Amino acid sequence: MAETHINTEPESYDGPRMFDISNTHDDNRTLFEREDVRKFYKMMDDATDPGATNLTEKFIEWLGSIPHTMSNTAIPLFPERSGGVDYQVHPCYSELEEQLPRDVDRPHFYVSSMMVDDQRVLVIPFGRLFVNAPDDENQTGLSKWTGYEVLLDINRNLWFIFDRRSLSYRWSGWYPVRCNLGELNTAESRSDGPPTVQLMHTIIETPTFQSAHVSLIGRKLSTIRFDELQEKIHGTMEEHGEVLICEVSEQEVEAQLSSL
Repeated sequence: MAETHINTEPESYDGPRMFDISNTHDDNRTLFEREDVRKFYKMMDDATDPGATNLTEKFIEWLGSIPHTMSNTAIPLFPERSGGVDYQVHPCYSELEEQLPRDVDRPHFYVSSMMVDDQRVLVIPFGRLFVNAPDDENQTGLSKWTGYEVLLDINRNLWFIFDRRSLSYRWSGWYPVRCNLGELNTAESRSDGPPTVQLMHTIIETPTFQSAHVSLIGRKLSTIRFDELQEKIHGTMEEHGEVLICEVSEQEVEAQLSSL
């Protein structure tokens, strides 16, 4: 069963905490200095190297354990801020809506089967997409959820899936806040645009996209730029459609990895 991590004692933020589901309010500059973040990027970059073999069970176990091993921190995305905003992945277990239980013999502990518009994909969920920016009263930073989960499939595509149930929460301005990943050619989305701390206060009613993905083969997640990722996922975005996940057997995961 999916678990929710609620951080009630963020170290650098002294404001209301009731609906704060972030792991931390540290900005990316601080997070990039962490040893566990350096290890994360080393593992990811090695796994997505064009000369690397298919994902191994050891790697899958490591990535699938991130929600536990990195539950008190966040993974910074992009070398530089985009419009004054940091994008981060806050490790947590998936809470995407589940399909009716399948009769699965020996379900895989870390891999799930995801249905995206009749396309079946085997994925490893590992966190939620947050934005972090200075707040009017907290210049050290404030992190809020965009409503998106982040997953890696066994073909080494990075997925962004919107949890539609986040729209029904809309708790005290905490989430889901606006995300510019799906918007091209806007002042807010360009890295040289004005600061966009207003993102932190913009609670959306409709997501820009429901799902999108980008291949990481030959790309280093540690150095990919915001505008580069934005451009790549724009061609894969699905604005509508239901995304469901369910269990998948260890045998099927092994067979799929062997066939790649």
